[in-house]
Order: sequence, then structure tokens, then C-alpha cells
Amino acid sequence: MQQEMRADEVLAAVLQPALTLVQESSNSEYEAIILPTFKTVFVAPKSIQATVALLENLHIILEKTPRDDIRTEVLPLLFNALESTTIQVQSAALVAVTNVYDYLDDITIKKLVLPKLKSVFEKNQSDLKIMGNVLQCVERTLDKLDKSQIIDEVLPLLLEVRLTDPDIVVRVVMCPTPSDSSMSLLQHVTL
Repeated sequence: MQQEMRADEVLAAVLQPALTLVQESSNSEYEAIILPTFKTVFVAPKSIQATVALLENLHIILEKTPRDDIRTEVLPLLFNALESTTIQVQSAALVAVTNVYDYLDDITIKKLVLPKLKSVFEKNQSDLKIMGNVLQCVERTLDKLDKSQIIDEVLPLLLEVRLTDPDIVVRVVMCPTPSDSSMSLLQHVTL
């Protein structure tokens, strides 16, 4: 399987059984046997399908990856995917942010994720799926942002959302704040 993971043509097909191995392996087995192969996969060029598969299962990989390797080896895959020009990769990256939120510190959210979210938003305002994923990501990361960032960066983003789809309207209006999950973001900012 390690040889097949090095072949770009079959990588997407091999990832599902490889991810099952990640789940079933002990931490020491993962670190000694599986992680070295995955490290090469993280930095190598990949097909859209392989990238999406990795992003959709990033939370599984991060559960076993040592803390030191998370920042240097795994998270760059996520941050690069947020800059992708491919809608499928961007969408998977946005979902991955919500799934791996616990592995992202406040500074990473503020300095890397939020600017990339805003960029994805600006480039894809007409795509309802991307808009929904951006809003879900913003909602998930609010508690790691300070009030000034919410007012200066998130609120203007919410005000730019085209409110043509009922699901998008509900997400914008009902986006809870970290200080009071029953209060919407718009209500919180107006207080």
C-alpha cells in the first residue's frame, strides 16, 4: 500500500483503506509505519479526489499525529487547500476547518484561517454551498476571535452575504456568539 500511495494515479483509491489503517492502528504503529508515508503524501501534488479525501478525513489523521507534526506536516495541507482555485477542494477545506477546530489555536484562527475564509468568501459569493460552508466555519471559529475582530472582520463579511437562500439567511441571522449561544451574532454586536 505504501508503494501505491506514492503513485498519483491510484492515490485517491488507496486513501480509504489507508485511513482505515490509521483509525485501527495504535499511536506507536501510526507514528512508526503510517505517518512517514503520509508525510510524503501531504507535500506531494495530488488529484482533486485525493485532496478532498484527505481533507474530509483530516480529523482522523490529526487524532493520531503527534502535536509537533500537526503544525509542520498536516495543517499546511489544510491552509493550502483554502487557497485552491478548485471549488471541491475549497469546500472540503472549509468543512475540514470545522472538523479540526480543536487542533487550531486562537492565533492560527485569527492570522491564517479568518483571512483565508474571507478570501474564499470573496471569490465564491455566488456559490451557495461554499457560502454555507464559509458561514459554518465562521460560526465554529467565533469563540476564538475577540470582539474587535468579530466587529471589524466577521460582521462586514456577514453583511455582504447575499440573502437569497433561506438556509443562508438562517445561518446569518441565527449565528450564535461564543458568549451566549442563544444570542445571535447580530444581536450581540448591536448590544
